[in-house]
Amino acid sequence: MSFSFTNSNVIIILKSPQLGGAERQALTLAGYLQNSLKCNVFIYTYLKAKASPQFIEFYKKHNLKNIFTVNNPLVAGSKYKYLKIRLKLMLFALKLRKHRPDIIIPYLNSPSLIAAYCKKISGAKVTFWNNRGSEVYRKDKLEKLAVLKTKFFTINSFEAITDIENNFKVSKEKIHFTPNFLTISTKKVVKSKIEESKELIIGMLAHFREEKLQMLLLESFFELSKKHAFIKLHLVGDIFDENKVKKAKEYVKSNKLEHRVRFIHKESAKNTLPEFDIGVLISIKEGMSNSLMEYMYYNLPIVCTNHSGSKYLLGDENDFLINNNKQELIQKLETLILNKDIRDKESDNNKKLIVKGFRVEKYVSDLESIINSL
Repeated sequence: MSFSFTNSNVIIILKSPQLGGAERQALTLAGYLQNSLKCNVFIYTYLKAKASPQFIEFYKKHNLKNIFTVNNPLVAGSKYKYLKIRLKLMLFALKLRKHRPDIIIPYLNSPSLIAAYCKKISGAKVTFWNNRGSEVYRKDKLEKLAVLKTKFFTINSFEAITDIENNFKVSKEKIHFTPNFLTISTKKVVKSKIEESKELIIGMLAHFREEKLQMLLLESFFELSKKHAFIKLHLVGDIFDENKVKKAKEYVKSNKLEHRVRFIHKESAKNTLPEFDIGVLISIKEGMSNSLMEYMYYNLPIVCTNHSGSKYLLGDENDFLINNNKQELIQKLETLILNKDIRDKESDNNKKLIVKGFRVEKYVSDLESIINSL
């Protein structure tokens, strides 16, 4: 196959207009394709949620205009459910056909399933399965048939290889590693903090979801706060699990940490990361984290869980990759709190690593190569 993104018609399918990691990647890609490669880009979401302010800000930043929301084609009543969903998918494919798509790019498993069913009827030359980390599998007839229709699969973490193999029973030859790219402006980063400030801010940029371990960080911070009066903690992220946030805020109150811990919701990375002195990302499961890449670009020393995507970004030998263990987290944070030279060394190393090759241009080039190798 001979395929080039330049001047092509591109459809991107997302679940909802909420700005998570996958959506940041998708909108950054859409902006690059539209503004640099002169593509016609059409973005579809299918979960009828109100667009978050962060999502709106992000797509406006990239001058994206063709964004549509449709009824969820994967939902139907129990009677003749499979046939009803197939009909909805066909109607959605006919809707996409009017754009004369060259490629359909889905983000996450469910959009990938939709893309697989829509490819032939829409007239698209290419689509693929785009697994981006922490995923949910249907394990039903609909998904199994969609997998059979898919020529290749992309992943952004090495753990996902096992996930794909176990759930889809596809060969490794069909699975391609396509790492995430920076989704922030690569203009010079300006720190907003006053260098002479005596306080030191530990920060975690992650939505409040089940797999993120803000409570582990809070408990570790509480122990450190007993010895280091100058440290503070910023927990930045939107609320997807209200009980989790409630529990965290109750913990802060019961341990009299209100003046030392801030919860920041519905705020962009560019407005919060300049205040961080140390970036933390601990989680049960992670793909290739946008937050981690942004920490690196903002010259931050980092403590994070040793997931494969994090190792790929920071290097296998990084001393601040940890297990999700409170004592280990406390030890690594204290090393950085007490030693500015180590903080500076880690910051410089992280910045050098991220600017080497994690750009949207490289992602597009790699994806073109994969398509043309089929």
